[in-house]
Amino acid sequence: GVDHRANGRLAWEVSPIDQIEVSTSYYNGRQFLTDASEGGSGQPLTVNDRERIRISDSQLGYQRLLSPRLSLGAQGYVNDFDASGTSRNSQTDSRAYTGQISLQYALSPRTKIGLTGSGRRRENRAVGPFRVSTRTDVWDVMASVSYELTPTISLSVQAGPSFIRQQQLPAGARD
Repeated sequence: GVDHRANGRLAWEVSPIDQIEVSTSYYNGRQFLTDASEGGSGQPLTVNDRERIRISDSQLGYQRLLSPRLSLGAQGYVNDFDASGTSRNSQTDSRAYTGQISLQYALSPRTKIGLTGSGRRRENRAVGPFRVSTRTDVWDVMASVSYELTPTISLSVQAGPSFIRQQQLPAGARD
C-alpha cells in the first residue's frame, strides 16, 4: 500500500490593502489498528490496506486593511474525514463547514487586540443501520490579545463564549 499526502497554499496581495489566501491539504493513508485484547503478546499493531483514512481540509480567506491599525478578515473552512474499510468499527464519515469574521486592531507594533465571530456545522454521518448520525452547530464569539515577543515568537490568548446545539438523527437520515 501507498500513503498519499498533498499540501498547497496560495496567497495573493490583490492590492496594498487586500489579500486573498487559499490553502488545501489531502491525506489518504492506511489505518493503523491496535488490538487491546492481545495484552502485549502477539502483534499489537496491524496495518491493513483495506482500512484507509481520507482527510481533506480547505480554507479560503480574505483580509482587508481598513486603516494602518485596523484590519477585517473573513475565512471559510471545509474539513472532511472519512475512514472506511472492512471492519465494523471503521465506518465513519464526518464533514465540517466553518465561517469566521474577525476584526483586529494594533495597539502598538507588537500588541494587537481582536474580536472574532465564527459558526461551524459538523455532520457525523452514520454508516450502517444501528448507528446514529449527529449534527452539531457551534457559534463562538472570541476576544483576543496577541503580543510579539520576538520577530519569530508570539503569544496569543483568546477567550469568549461558545454556544453549542447538537441533534441526533436516525442512521442514514439527512434531516
